[in-house]
Amino acid sequence: MRRQQVGGTALCLLVLLLDTCRVIFFGTPFFSLIFYALLSGTVAFGYPTYFRSFFRRGIRRLKSEENTKLITGWREIEIERDGISMKSEIFEGKIAWAGLESIETEGQHTFLMTGATSAIVIPHEHIVEGDYRAFLAELGEKHHPNQTLR
Repeated sequence: MRRQQVGGTALCLLVLLLDTCRVIFFGTPFFSLIFYALLSGTVAFGYPTYFRSFFRRGIRRLKSEENTKLITGWREIEIERDGISMKSEIFEGKIAWAGLESIETEGQHTFLMTGATSAIVIPHEHIVEGDYRAFLAELGEKHHPNQTLR
């Protein structure tokens, strides 16, 4: 049994036990016990199935063509006086220097870190125009980690 099913089943058994005590000690109608038994079974076995399908739908939606255009594809990145500008076929934006936390190069990729878990990834082998070493040198000159937005 999976962890979600075990947790759901344990919760349902607890509810059934409490409802059984309520029926025995307080004389409440017996049909509520049947209702909770059916509800508990549905939750115990339907809950994991529902969330599995929920996550699969979400992953399919992320993999859809309109979303992959936002994530993959060509990019044009330029260094400007007040930040980094980016363009693609469906996106155009700018990141101020204060929004760039750090610059890290590892192997054949450079990561322009914009948050704890977000970055602009530059694969070196896919650079078609310009010199990435000169680009990185200029980035290093303009980026100041403790810079704040004015």
